[in-house]
Amino acid sequence: MGSKMDINTGKKISNAGKRFALCLLAVLIVACIALIIISAIYVNDGSLHLPKRVTASGNVSTPRPAQDQNGYYNSPGIYYGEDNPLPDIIEAVSSGVVGVVNYEQSRSTYRDELVVVGSGTGFIVSEEGYILTNEHVVKGAEELRVLFENGDEVVAELIGSDVTTDVAVLKIQYDGLVPVILGDSQSLRVGEFVLAIGNPLGGSELYGTVTFGIVSAAAREVNIDGFSNMYIQTDAAINFGNSGGPLINMRGEVIGMNTAKYVTAGYDDYGNSISAEGIGFALPINEVRVIMEQLIELGRIQRPGIGVTVYPINEVDAQEMGLVAGIYVVTVNEGSAAYEAGIEAGDVLVSVDGTALVSNDDLKNAINQTGIGNSLTFGVYRKGREFELTVTVGDMNEMP
Repeated sequence: MGSKMDINTGKKISNAGKRFALCLLAVLIVACIALIIISAIYVNDGSLHLPKRVTASGNVSTPRPAQDQNGYYNSPGIYYGEDNPLPDIIEAVSSGVVGVVNYEQSRSTYRDELVVVGSGTGFIVSEEGYILTNEHVVKGAEELRVLFENGDEVVAELIGSDVTTDVAVLKIQYDGLVPVILGDSQSLRVGEFVLAIGNPLGGSELYGTVTFGIVSAAAREVNIDGFSNMYIQTDAAINFGNSGGPLINMRGEVIGMNTAKYVTAGYDDYGNSISAEGIGFALPINEVRVIMEQLIELGRIQRPGIGVTVYPINEVDAQEMGLVAGIYVVTVNEGSAAYEAGIEAGDVLVSVDGTALVSNDDLKNAINQTGIGNSLTFGVYRKGREFELTVTVGDMNEMP
């Protein structure tokens, strides 16, 4: 292509040099544009401002949703505070969070005294003094006390508890109680910000500790201590002593009860445990509320059942075992509804009220829908013959 002559110097300029000059010019132009944009966003104090708009009166305002009387804005799961909203939320909720202390009587030759054997967290749900916490926090207690931030300890009555869902209800007599607001866990979305408030490590030393995180899963089925429940999964730090405390959304509403966390993620090649981080679980408040209402009304949870342990077998498994497809009965609790009706271990439940049984859920749903005190007719296969047995559904809490 050759080269061109600079008309001012008479020197030749190569094509490569020209390209470099053009690139340098382009960079300078982009830098100038960026500087103009940054200058438009930042003001003299160096703080970042949101885009502004001019109202009909000529005033400048920042676009945002409409604010309600409580200072919250009508946007799902988001609080648009003037500054950091978390202090206001924590201040509004903390007065409704308490410590729960589990005492047992220590008996010796010289004297008897109460000894702390466990502790956790709870939250006030009514001005009448009802408090929610975990069942494992109050289990085995000879005396329960509720601890307030000002150091007061108040003796609490155990209204009822449910080991299956790990929910317990206490009641105290105390003036000036400020209940928390219960939200709707059904509307919770993954990614929403949440707070956990509690008393980690037990006692009062770290009373009212607040941790922050997000919702990692809104409905995760997890088996804890042999019981499967749906949980909200969060990475907000939950430690020993946090059990029974509230999980709070950005509207200041309790949407879960902090219950458990994964401690170990696995083991390395040398057998050393690998710590799990940021995997905590809270019972959804909608489910907790149902359990709470039953415990307050009845003092216990009615759980329809017939007293068997079972597993499903399909056609292929049935042929190999010399049986028929259905629900295989592994054990029958002595004295249970199934035992009294004549069901035996080794039986196959092939139908209930004329409907084929395929899965454990089929059996569970039939029992729950029928209810305690009502009867179910099972088609039973035993040693090559089929027949029917009628079972009256009982309450699992009252079965051996």
